[in-house]
Amino acid sequence: MGIEEMGPLEEKAARLIKTGDWADIYPGLTLLDIKDAAILLCLPQTVVLQWIGEGKLLALRNSAHQFRIPLDTLMDRRAAIPGMAHVINQICKGYHNLAWLFLIQPVPDEDGLRHVLDLLKEGDTDRLDQAALIWHERLGTGPPS
Repeated sequence: MGIEEMGPLEEKAARLIKTGDWADIYPGLTLLDIKDAAILLCLPQTVVLQWIGEGKLLALRNSAHQFRIPLDTLMDRRAAIPGMAHVINQICKGYHNLAWLFLIQPVPDEDGLRHVLDLLKEGDTDRLDQAALIWHERLGTGPPS
């Protein structure tokens, strides 16, 4: 499914709440468990869990309430993306699942549409904050703090 074909946020969130299945929302998503993420990042599992708790690393919960880390949220598949803590803790108020929905939202670009996640990876904080304002307007939650 292309970025242009993604449904509205409310529909995606409702399906997630009902099924807990991220693949239903984002086909082709590779999710790592804590052990695999620790191996890939060359870190102990306790550090991976600590980073999740601090918001440095995004982790989704599946229907069995287990953490799963989207491979796309790792910079070059070897490190956490700088700025992820800002997205999780400031823009999305500590909610990892909401942060993922924010990061996969399309934003206009010169060449069409891109995901907010791409802005984060490139360090484009101005456009990231702009996307956050639009996001909060859509959700009716007010601007991020």
